[in-house]
Amino acid sequence: MKRRWLLAGGAALVGLAVTPIAMGGTISFLRRTLSDHFGPDVLAIDGIDEFIADYAALAGQGSTIKKIGAEVYFAWRGDRIHKIG
Repeated sequence: MKRRWLLAGGAALVGLAVTPIAMGGTISFLRRTLSDHFGPDVLAIDGIDEFIADYAALAGQGSTIKKIGAEVYFAWRGDRIHKIG
């Protein structure tokens, strides 16, 4: 019984981590942030999608673990980031 709970818990954690990665956590966060700061029209600029994708690719550069961590963090906690005065 304990083994099943561990497997189910592990599968749930993997599901929580994979969902934001599949949905593009960092890209989605950057799109929301740009839209909030500059208005929704900024997303209609030619080449903005490529810029966002290139910028998001820099998150966690050089480490797969850091990349996954950045995707999960920005998908689940990205809107809680505040400017530091």
